[in-house]
Amino acid sequence: MKKISVIIPTYNRKEKLPACVDSVLAQTYQNIELILLDDASTDGSEEVLSDYQDHAKVSHILLNEHNTGNPFKQWFKGMQLAKGKYIWIAEADDLCELTFLEKVVPLMEKYQQAAVSILYSSYNPVYHKSPSYSDISG
Repeated sequence: MKKISVIIPTYNRKEKLPACVDSVLAQTYQNIELILLDDASTDGSEEVLSDYQDHAKVSHILLNEHNTGNPFKQWFKGMQLAKGKYIWIAEADDLCELTFLEKVVPLMEKYQQAAVSILYSSYNPVYHKSPSYSDISG
């Protein structure tokens, strides 16, 4: 069973972050390490991350003192820390099915010649009454 490094970079996603992290930790494929990165959020995201500091799957929690203004810098930082054979970058407002890794890892093993794999997902917004922009933008 190959180890997967899951990188979750965040900036001001306090409200969405717990669901994202929990959906990763609840994966049926459990050979993962979780790397949590905060880019100097001002909304309390770092407090949410601290709730996971003692979880056995969390290998790193890094909190930037100053915002980089560049998500790719966070990605690179996470990749430098990653110990897994494969890396999954899950943005802080993403959710995944519980069997996501269970389905994807065998495909990565089958097509090892692939240097980069981009997986697309769809979403189903749920509207209550008549939506306003703030209702659907989170």
